[in-house]
Amino acid sequence: MERVFQKPFPDPDHPLFDRLSLLTFATVAILFMMTFRDYGYSWEELWHNVWYGKAILSHMGTFGADVRAVRYVDLHYYGGLYDSVIEAIAWLGPWEGFTVRRFGNGMMGLLGLVGTWRMGRMLAGPRGGFWALLLLVTMPAYYGHTFINAKDIPVAVGAIWSLYFLLRASVALPNPATRDLVFLGMSMGLAMGVRIGGIVLIAFCGMLLIVGLMMMPVAGRGFWRTVASLPWLRLLGLPIGIAGLLMIVFWPAVWHDPGVLREAFESARHHVWGRTVLLDGLYIRGDRLPWTYLPTYFAVTLPELFAMIVPVATLWGIHGIIDGWRRGDRLRTQGLLLLLVSIYFTPVYAVVNQTTLYDGIRHFLLIVPPMAVLGATALTALWRVPRHGSFWMSRTAAGLLGVYFLSHIVTMVRLHPYQYAYYNNFIGGLPGADKRFETEYWITSYREAAFKMVEHARREAVRKGLDFDAQKFTVGVAYVAINVTPFVPANFSVFETGKVENPDYIISTTRWNSDRQFDALPTVAHVARFGVVFAVVKGR
Repeated sequence: MERVFQKPFPDPDHPLFDRLSLLTFATVAILFMMTFRDYGYSWEELWHNVWYGKAILSHMGTFGADVRAVRYVDLHYYGGLYDSVIEAIAWLGPWEGFTVRRFGNGMMGLLGLVGTWRMGRMLAGPRGGFWALLLLVTMPAYYGHTFINAKDIPVAVGAIWSLYFLLRASVALPNPATRDLVFLGMSMGLAMGVRIGGIVLIAFCGMLLIVGLMMMPVAGRGFWRTVASLPWLRLLGLPIGIAGLLMIVFWPAVWHDPGVLREAFESARHHVWGRTVLLDGLYIRGDRLPWTYLPTYFAVTLPELFAMIVPVATLWGIHGIIDGWRRGDRLRTQGLLLLLVSIYFTPVYAVVNQTTLYDGIRHFLLIVPPMAVLGATALTALWRVPRHGSFWMSRTAAGLLGVYFLSHIVTMVRLHPYQYAYYNNFIGGLPGADKRFETEYWITSYREAAFKMVEHARREAVRKGLDFDAQKFTVGVAYVAINVTPFVPANFSVFETGKVENPDYIISTTRWNSDRQFDALPTVAHVARFGVVFAVVKGR
């Protein structure tokens, strides 16, 4: 077993890089605790996190009598594992739901960082683990979505842990540890229990099992005799059974009609979403996007180093698979193969099947942790080149990387709490993306807009000599009023713009140029980063 899991890149500096990883985890954990309340509601939070989660708990509590979670809009096409667990914690704990969701989302994102580090460390040693962790934690899309995305982040976390335990089980054939198989099932269950697309992990299991069988030692018994003697029920039945159970238990619609699984899969392929998507300055329907949509969004939203290392790492990974197969290196061959397939299969499938796409890359966050691991393994290999060359070459490279990451982290801090709206310098950063690509598409900026609105109303009351708390204000909100309601005092009544006449204030996102329909009213406040306006507050 020790030989199988021997790192392909021996690292004499492992104590240093393990300490750096520990320091990074400690820093991130502190940041999460200090800032998780800064993030506003996302567009879908009312339905998926609040309404659907509570409906599933009620369905369980009434033993199926309450069927609200069975058929409502398209919510029944999603598993409710994460939503219902978070709502149960909110119901049992001392915090209100908003705080619990922000904290729970943050801890889920942190779990994804740990899984990415573990896989990077398994494939490329402590240095590889540190690089994987650093690449992912400085990936703004992952970091920003961590606190607001209760669908795609849990899927991404379940996926990276599934890849980790799947690789451990595969390279340990013919006798993988039962513990690895159990955790593999739980990890797959997390992903499948949120999105039906997580079922692709079962296909990855099949692929890696075949490769693992082809590379496993047969100890003189012969290949087919060894295969026939494998405990197949434990190898396949245990992880798939656990994953299926976790998925179905928290999916009430499947209890009533198993055919919902097929409908959910078709919905994932061709989701009914009649709105338009901004792509290079043009508004295009989500079901009519060109194949360049995903490559373009990845190219402009990945950090510069990340974007440059992925193509290089892909070519290096293909070479590593061939070389590892020739030398019989099971960990290297299967690990790199699993990473490449997990990175490219889902987006290629989406493009080939003309899947409805929107909201940038958020539906494909599950491929970002494997990208970080692949990039880390390539960086670890590349780092060995200057190490065997000039002392000053390696120190210069380290200095340049330090300057780059420092500059990039400063950008993320300035974007806070809208890190997911990041664009790289290849297109001029966020200002260069304005009016060309989606920016703050989940209208989480309504939280900050609400605070600025209340501050403006308070100043006006003081200026006029009025008692602010005795005044009544009406607010019209474009699209989702719930994104504002939790952040205003009791003397503010919040409605969607179509359900209130002549409100005192209007809050609108700039997505789809929605704010322009209120141009007749003066702007009293706005939410912006790097000069790009995300939301406006209009006042009468």
